[in-house]
Amino acid sequence: MKTKAVTRESLEALIKSIDDELAAIDEKLGERPEWSTASFEVMKAFRDREEKELHALRIRMTGCMNARFYYQPAHEHRMKLAGISTSSTSGWRHLLRNWQNAARRRIFDTVPAR
Repeated sequence: MKTKAVTRESLEALIKSIDDELAAIDEKLGERPEWSTASFEVMKAFRDREEKELHALRIRMTGCMNARFYYQPAHEHRMKLAGISTSSTSGWRHLLRNWQNAARRRIFDTVPAR
């Protein structure tokens, strides 16, 4: 199977798509509760809803963008999209942000402007 060339425009579109998806998740979830021992159940419920939304996003990205996600218990999250691999020990949301940062570096380092 022939892979599609990665262009500045395609990377910028992927970065924007991830921004839009995360913004939609944030809007759907509402304000993140403040952490305290008294609010543990509220915070846990919020995190469970967030994990559910991020899981759905990973499924969409796997289908539409050909992204690949990996999880190595107990903490490492990995992904590969458009030939760019990245990892995070801080969860799925941080993994997506790390990928965006790696894509921005790729844009400035190696992808020629059109």
